[in-house]
Amino acid sequence: MWSKSRQFLEWVGTSALSEIKGNDRMKRTSLRYLLLRVCLVPILGLAVSGCFSIKNTDSATIEPDHQPSTTPLPASLTPTITATIVPTFTLTATQTLIPTSEAASSENMIQSLSSQCRLSCWGNIIPGKTSEFATKKFLSSIGELINGSVFFEYRNKRVVVDLTYKDGLVTSINLPPGITELYSVHYLFNEYGEPEEVGAEVIPETAEGTSWFSLILVYPQQGFFAIYSGEATFSQSFINICPTDTSPDLYLLESSRYTLAEMNIFVTRGWHKLKPLDALTEMDAHEFYESFRTTDNQCLLTTVPVP
Repeated sequence: MWSKSRQFLEWVGTSALSEIKGNDRMKRTSLRYLLLRVCLVPILGLAVSGCFSIKNTDSATIEPDHQPSTTPLPASLTPTITATIVPTFTLTATQTLIPTSEAASSENMIQSLSSQCRLSCWGNIIPGKTSEFATKKFLSSIGELINGSVFFEYRNKRVVVDLTYKDGLVTSINLPPGITELYSVHYLFNEYGEPEEVGAEVIPETAEGTSWFSLILVYPQQGFFAIYSGEATFSQSFINICPTDTSPDLYLLESSRYTLAEMNIFVTRGWHKLKPLDALTEMDAHEFYESFRTTDNQCLLTTVPVP
C-alpha cells in the first residue's frame, strides 16, 4: 500500500515540475501556489489511501479495510434479556345447580331444585317447554338416568323421578312423596291459592287389613296436581283423612290441560277411583280450602264407616 502511495506522490511531483517547465504561464505563478498544491495533493492522497485499498480483481471493488470485531464480549459484560411472562386467565362460567358428591348434601339438592322456580316447574324444567335433550343432560348430573327418569339416593333411600316426553319436549314430571315434604296442603293453599277441584278416595280395607285414603288437589291453570295418600284413622265409627301426615305425589304437567276426570291416566296404582270431596265428606272444596289454609294440623271426617 505504501509503495503505491510513494509512486502516486512521485507522479504528482513530476507532473507539477512538467507544468512549470512547459508552460510559460505557470512560470509566473507564485511559488506559494505551487508549494501549496504540491503539499495538499499528497496529503489528500494519503487520506484516501488510508481509508480504501484498491485491489486488482476481475471487477475492481472498493471495500472497507476495517471490519467489525466478532470477538464475543466477556460473560460479565454480556447483556441479559429477561422475558417477563404475564399469566392470562380464562374465566369459565359455571352453574352449580346441585351438590354432587356428599350424601349429606342430597337434602340441600332437593331444596335447591324445589326453590328454583314455581310449579309446574322443577329444577328449571317446565313441561311443554323444556326440550328432552336439555332435560336429560341436566338429569344426568343429578343421578343415574334410565329411560328418561333419574335415580338417586336421598335420606338413605333410592328415589326415582319419572318423566315423560313427546315431540322432543318434556310432557310430565312425577315427584314422589319422599322428596316433596315442602308441598303440604297448607303450603299449597297459601302459595297457589284455592284449587279448582278437590277429589278424594277412601278404601275401607286393603289387602293388608288397613284403611287407606287419597286426597287430590287439582291446579290445571298452573299445571300440576298433588295426591296425598296414607293410612286412614278412625273416629266415631267413621274413617278419617289426615293429609298432614304425609307428603304428596306431585304431577307436573302442561298448564290448562287436564281435569279431575283425566287424572286417573297418570295414577298407575289401579285402585284410585277419585270422587268430588263433598261425595265423601260433609265439607265442600271451598270450605276445605278455608279450613286448611289457616292451619295444617287437622283431619277430615268422612261419611265412610269403619269396616
